[in-house]
Amino acid sequence: MKLFLEILAAAAGLWLLFVFIPTLTVFVILFGRKGCRSFSPEHLETSYYLPFRDRIVEATRKLSELPCRELSCLAPDGTRLSGRLLGKPGKTVILAHGYRSAGGSPLALQALRFAERGWAVLLADQRAHGNSGGRFTTMGILESGDLRRWAEFASSLPGNRRTAVYGMSMGATSAAFASADIAADAMVLDCPFDSPSDQLRRICRDRRLPAFLLVPAGILVARLLCRVDFSLRASDVLRKARIPVLFICGSADSTVPPDGVRAMSDACPTSAGCVLVEGAEHSVAFPAGGEELAERVERFISGKDT
Repeated sequence: MKLFLEILAAAAGLWLLFVFIPTLTVFVILFGRKGCRSFSPEHLETSYYLPFRDRIVEATRKLSELPCRELSCLAPDGTRLSGRLLGKPGKTVILAHGYRSAGGSPLALQALRFAERGWAVLLADQRAHGNSGGRFTTMGILESGDLRRWAEFASSLPGNRRTAVYGMSMGATSAAFASADIAADAMVLDCPFDSPSDQLRRICRDRRLPAFLLVPAGILVARLLCRVDFSLRASDVLRKARIPVLFICGSADSTVPPDGVRAMSDACPTSAGCVLVEGAEHSVAFPAGGEELAERVERFISGKDT
C-alpha cells in the first residue's frame, strides 16, 4: 500500500510539473487579456485576409467617418463592456467579433454593408478585448451572457423595431450559446465552432501536442480561473433556439471545418440553412461569397428570407 501511494504521489507530481503548470501558463498567455490583443493591420497580411485587405481597409476608413456613439453596459458578472453604435436605431444589427479582434476590424465589410442599407450597427468589444474589461476570454461561454445584455440594450433603444446578431468565429459561438433566450429577431453564425474544447484540440493538433493530456488540463484550468466549462457545446443550446439562424462556412476553413458548422445547423430546429462558400478560408466567407451572399444575409436579418 505504501509503495502504491508513493507511485501515485510521484505520478501526481509529474502531472503537475509537466502537464498542469505548462497548461496553466499557456492558458494565461492565449486566453488572458494580453494574449487577446486587438486586431491590427498586420493581421490583414495573413494569407486568407490578403485578397480582401484593400476592401477591409477602405471599409474601415468609411466606417470611421460615420457618426459614432460610444456605449457601455455591465455584463451579468459585473464586467464593464464597451461598444460603439453607428447610425440611428430603427433596425439594429449587433456584430460580435472573433478571438484577438475587436468591434469592427475584420467585420468592417459587414458593418459597412449593413450601415449603407439603413441598419444601425452596434460594434461590441468582447470581454478581454478592445476597450471592454475582463481578465480572460472564455471562447463564447461568458460572452453569450454579454451578448444577451447588448441585445437587451439594442432592443430598448427608442425607435428600434428589429434586432439582429451577426457573429464571426468566437463571436458566432457566443451568439450560438445565447440562441435559446436572446432578445433578437434573427441571428447569423459565420464559421462558429461548437465547443472551446474543440479549439483546444485543434491547437494541440496544429502544434503536435498530446491532446489526451492537455485538453483535460485546459478544461480544469478554465474551471479554476474562469469558472466555466470548456467542454460545453453550443449545439446543445441551438437545439432550443427560438429565432431563425443562418449558418455560413468556408469550404477551405481548417480552423473551423465546414462539417462541424453543418452539424450545428442540423442541430438547430430554426436553422435557415448552412451556406457553404467554395474556397473560402476562416473568417472570410462573407467577402468571398460576393454580392449574392451579402444580399442573402441582408434579406435574412430583415426577416424577408427565413
